[in-house]
Amino acid sequence: MAGYELSERQEPLAATPRGSGSGASYALFVATLVNVLGIGAVIPVLPLFVKGPIGGGDVAVGLVIGAFSVTGILMRPIAGRIADKRGRKLVHITGIAIAALGAALIFVPAGVTGLIISRLLVGTGEGWVYTAGITWIVDLAPVEGRARVVGLFGLSVWGGITIGAVLGSVILSAAGYEAVWAFAVIAPLIALLIASQIPAAQATAQSASEELAEAELVGGELEARPAPSAAVIASRNQRGLLRWVPSSALWPGTALAMVALAYGSFMSFVVLLLDFEGIGNGALVFTAFTAAFVITRLLFSSVPDRIGSRPTVLAAGLVQAIGMLIVALAGSLPLVLVGAVLSGAGMSLVFPALAVIVIENTDDSRRATALGAFLAFFDIGVGVGAPFAGVIASLGTGNNYAAAFIAAAAISAGGAMLGFFGTGGNRKIRHG
Repeated sequence: MAGYELSERQEPLAATPRGSGSGASYALFVATLVNVLGIGAVIPVLPLFVKGPIGGGDVAVGLVIGAFSVTGILMRPIAGRIADKRGRKLVHITGIAIAALGAALIFVPAGVTGLIISRLLVGTGEGWVYTAGITWIVDLAPVEGRARVVGLFGLSVWGGITIGAVLGSVILSAAGYEAVWAFAVIAPLIALLIASQIPAAQATAQSASEELAEAELVGGELEARPAPSAAVIASRNQRGLLRWVPSSALWPGTALAMVALAYGSFMSFVVLLLDFEGIGNGALVFTAFTAAFVITRLLFSSVPDRIGSRPTVLAAGLVQAIGMLIVALAGSLPLVLVGAVLSGAGMSLVFPALAVIVIENTDDSRRATALGAFLAFFDIGVGVGAPFAGVIASLGTGNNYAAAFIAAAAISAGGAMLGFFGTGGNRKIRHG
């Protein structure tokens, strides 16, 4: 009809009842946090259990702990595709159930093999929960607040792991291993109950005819909307490997992996670096990093919504790299703490900014697939970070921890620049 300029909506229309988005988002935060509490509680306890009652060595500890990440990486893209086809809620609650089952298998006396199987299942569940959850929360959120909800959703995971680790240690001291395993099962069951009550929010795009009919029914005028970007259009009809790793997730994911490599290096070797330099206080430095991460995410998670995702990635990634350099070159604890704070603050904003780039350049029908692949890049970066830093540190005379940190900082800076220059399809969201 004349007088109307029709184009597909670039943003999804959630099927959530009006006014229910905020409450549903809050419930999803809580469900995810409670589920991750169970996962976090086991993390500091498992190494002690493997080397104690099980009688395994360091290799066994590495296999048990690493199994979680393996299935997490593999399952995220799969979870994303299923979530796009079958719904975010179904995948989310199924993931919680799988995590609960994996946690329960710890009670089966099957040695190291049984623990590995348990962790593989828990990793699978976590991969499903987080991938579906982050897509679900985006569906529930208003367009102008996507970066903020993505950032806060990430805090539900970080907070769950941090608090859960403390709870696990306390429970172990008070009641023993079996009590920790029981908590790891009960937590996801409670999360399952909460998540089952949250309304589904399938992202579906209205057709042009439906959009026109809606406008005519209300007697209003159909606002002209910009046509979908080339990246969005390209994401709709991809084949082969791109079905599992959409092109919209490839460059942002690569940038994230590069930044995450620095994070993995920091978390794995900062204590050894500080001990080698005679500074010590590794726990305090960890605390500074985590506190900066959390506070930045709480106070500044809307920055990508305000200034644009690409500038945020560039600035935050460079801040993280500078923090790594300060940690590597500092000769005193105060300077190391400054570096840790900068690293934590920078890392905190890189993820949600890159996630929004993926969201804005992916067709609605493939959003979960793209985010699942994107999340897998983070796991890859963290997983590569520790051995990468180890190899660099072992070169020459050995104990080259500062060199490892400098190399990781350079790669992180490269990731920040890739996130800015290699994701040009993204643009700042304009409100109003």
